[in-house]
Amino acid sequence: MGLFGFGKKRPNGSQAPARQDDALRSRYEGRPLLLILDNYIVDCLGMLAPDKRDGMGAMVQKTFGGGEDWRKTIRERLKIHDSLDERIRQS
Repeated sequence: MGLFGFGKKRPNGSQAPARQDDALRSRYEGRPLLLILDNYIVDCLGMLAPDKRDGMGAMVQKTFGGGEDWRKTIRERLKIHDSLDERIRQS
């Protein structure tokens, strides 16, 4: 299963979820950084599934290098202050 539920099996006759998947695909197509940042926010809020968190870690390491803390790698590469995570949680 991909990030944000891509590739999930849908019950027969269910069209709305497929349209949601299409909308998400078009949102992220050609914009990998947007996908990473959206998942960053969801993870800061404690709502990113463990398998998706692992997938993001692998994607970020492959693209940007860095260690196991993929959010730290993103902050370093984008020159974002360490306080961002807490600021997101407080919002």
